Amino acid sequence: MTLRATIFALLLSLFLIPRNAFAGDDACRHQLPKELVSAIAERFPEHRTPRENDNLAEDVGWARNHGGSACLGVASGNFYGDGKMQWVVALRSKKNADSSLIIVARRSHSGWHFDKLLLWPTLASHLYVAREPPGHYERADRDPTNKNEAEQLKCEHDAIAIGETEAGQLNYCQVMGKWLSITVAE
Repeated sequence: MTLRATIFALLLSLFLIPRNAFAGDDACRHQLPKELVSAIAERFPEHRTPRENDNLAEDVGWARNHGGSACLGVASGNFYGDGKMQWVVALRSKKNADSSLIIVARRSHSGWHFDKLLLWPTLASHLYVAREPPGHYERADRDPTNKNEAEQLKCEHDAIAIGETEAGQLNYCQVMGKWLSITVAE
């Protein structure tokens, strides 16, 4: 093979590599401000920020095909109702790859503040977070013995959806300074 043919083959192979094969082009990398990534690393050293390949390829593909981001571990919205942008992030455990800690991050004049929503102990490869619009949410589980959730939840501002692909979903809403949740899909 000539030098020219070798160079051409190398250049062609670079164009054929999927765009997310380069670590620097991960969809999750572009979802969070750099200062937030640093603050998360400092505050949660036992966890890391999400990556596109944390989720199954078919789930990432479905999200892309339906207009969503390939990063299923980050969503942003006005979750506190203050007109500012906040982020919900599914942090992956460094010790247990199948476990995630879901947090909400908001910026203030004194730095970053975090609320821990829940620890997701299993099936992290199926986990997603998303922004849901303001609205009235009804509990999917009508089991009268489930006393931990209200039957309804009214969100005056953006809600947070946390769930597993092809499984249940919880919606979280900030109401009078507290995070309330409701199961909206099973």
